[in-house]
Amino acid sequence: MGVREHVLEVGEQGLPFLPVITLKAKFDGRGVITCERAYEVDVHWIGRRTLPCLDGECQACLKQVPKKYEGYLSVVWMHNRKHEIVRMTRDAMLIFKSQLCSTDSLRGHVLHLVRKGVKSNGRVIPSVEPLEIETARLPKSPDLRAHLAKIWRVDGIEVDHDERAYVAQISEFVDRKLLENQQYHAEEEKKRADNGRATG
Repeated sequence: MGVREHVLEVGEQGLPFLPVITLKAKFDGRGVITCERAYEVDVHWIGRRTLPCLDGECQACLKQVPKKYEGYLSVVWMHNRKHEIVRMTRDAMLIFKSQLCSTDSLRGHVLHLVRKGVKSNGRVIPSVEPLEIETARLPKSPDLRAHLAKIWRVDGIEVDHDERAYVAQISEFVDRKLLENQQYHAEEEKKRADNGRATG
């Protein structure tokens, strides 16, 4: 059991510390949902980090960087009482939402999450249990958007803080990381060519 934590910490401007986690291979755990509703967004993986897709002005899309869906839920785990934000795949979120289609709020529902197989990208199977926990006993419902805005900041600028400044910063960031990637591949190609001449 266990989770792989990303270095995504929030503990300022009144927000409690809540790590964002990805379930590890063979994860099997039960927790109580603390958010009222899930936060769902398309993201890009660039520069070895996740950044949100900015509809209409997304430089990553314009540069043809692939995007993917991610869903987020906040959960207090039953085995250790840790309060964390869990990253969910599209398939896992569809299964989860199909079990709660008539519910106004997610808060207080018990969620069982299992990651199948021995790989860290194995399928996540969610199931909502009939038991509900009294919501007054739970931590305050976190603002998932606010937490992720801080996590996704570029050069100190948050997604929600100054949208135009963030768009400009993310544009520079995308250009810089794509250039670094091209340089890396050019260097690797040169090394392979040099090795080929040395052995030939």
